[in-house]
Amino acid sequence: MGKTNYIQYVSVLKAIESGKNICGLILPDETSATITCSRKTILHVATIAGHVEIVKYLADLMEEKELEMPDIGGHTALCAAASNGITEMARFMVRKNSALLSIEDKCGTPLIAASAKGHIDMARYLFSRLSLEDIKKISLDRGARLLSHCIVAKIFDIALKLPVARFAFAPNDAGISSVYVLSQMPTAFPSGNRLVFWQQWIYSCIRVPSVSENRAINIDRQNLTDRGNIIQVNGPDGDFPLRSC
Repeated sequence: MGKTNYIQYVSVLKAIESGKNICGLILPDETSATITCSRKTILHVATIAGHVEIVKYLADLMEEKELEMPDIGGHTALCAAASNGITEMARFMVRKNSALLSIEDKCGTPLIAASAKGHIDMARYLFSRLSLEDIKKISLDRGARLLSHCIVAKIFDIALKLPVARFAFAPNDAGISSVYVLSQMPTAFPSGNRLVFWQQWIYSCIRVPSVSENRAINIDRQNLTDRGNIIQVNGPDGDFPLRSC
């Protein structure tokens, strides 16, 4: 397989940079061509340049699978759109191929990229296109990152729709939990409304035992230890310490 001759696409690159119409510069079978040494497609370049109409034109022409093509860094064009925060571009791509939502690069999914950059509208749009099953499939490490990014960007509506009980105490890529991140953000609580987010957060993390589980709790008197008013209680989920009165 011969090397791609990128020189032939110089006129296309210049047209994209200036925002000009490129419909007469490429053939229908060239819409998925890689035109840079970093293996970016025409769609990648137009997306990064921020030209909405060119992106729409290309997304309409390209096949679903062509939209999934990554550059040399593993980034799809949707990841690029998520990073620059132009929601309209993402809509063109996702309407054509919703599988793009779950394709990850080294930084994660497009949703993680958008929340990391603080692009609230983009993050909300991408999240709105996820199904309940998609949300349930988010891995622990990805979920921890997404939750902490949403907290930092104050996208609390998304944060509260995530499986908080799973992700809240898991370390993100910086090695800290979302609970710690939230604790460092006093500005997240406007005056007069200080407990609202905390209350929802706490309630979503609490696991209330069922009646059968409550009945199953058995205090093994032989194993009770009184160490400085601390007793050990044996429950169905393992031993846990309680402070006696």
